Amino acid sequence: MPLVRPTDLGGVIPAINAMADQLERWARGELPPVVDPKVLGSWLEVGGVTTAALATGGVTLGKLATSYSDAPPGYLIASGSTSSPIGILTANNTEANALTLVTAGSFTADGTRPVAVTFFAPSWNNGAPGFNLVKLSLFDNGVSQGQIAQHSFAAQGDFTGPVGAATKYTPSAGAHTLSIRGWNTVGPTNVSAGAGGAGNWAPMVVLVQLLN
Repeated sequence: MPLVRPTDLGGVIPAINAMADQLERWARGELPPVVDPKVLGSWLEVGGVTTAALATGGVTLGKLATSYSDAPPGYLIASGSTSSPIGILTANNTEANALTLVTAGSFTADGTRPVAVTFFAPSWNNGAPGFNLVKLSLFDNGVSQGQIAQHSFAAQGDFTGPVGAATKYTPSAGAHTLSIRGWNTVGPTNVSAGAGGAGNWAPMVVLVQLLN
């Protein structure tokens, strides 16, 4: 039940009484806490007021979102980073033998809610003697879920940046570990990363966030 708000002066006393009634019912555990699903860490109902909490002068209203299913949209459920530059080698010339650039932490999905996967690296450059085509793929538990980025270098020493790619993906129910892997036609392709700070490259990063 939404809180009643007075719309004119004549409705102030009835509105205050109605709000007091709602707050009393809330304190007795008859109404759940107010939840805004757009707010990170919204409070969720776990049964209302407890006797122990009242005895110590406190109230148990709920808990922070801790699972894939009850977390709000935008919730960061996994991430990974590296401060070491990585070279995608000549041997990494197919998607099947793509080189892992960065891996996110493991999480457990419900099979319904999709995630947004975002990758960032400061830059990359061509170490091959001529033309080189480099691609990025999203892998889940070691299996490719598709290519998410591609860039072609015309000559050795060519570089570009920053490197960014993102995609929407719905994991099946169960445990998942997502990674971003790179492969190229010739190689090497040097992907930059550092510890950050003045004069240094920023880390290479992958973020996994819940959508709707």
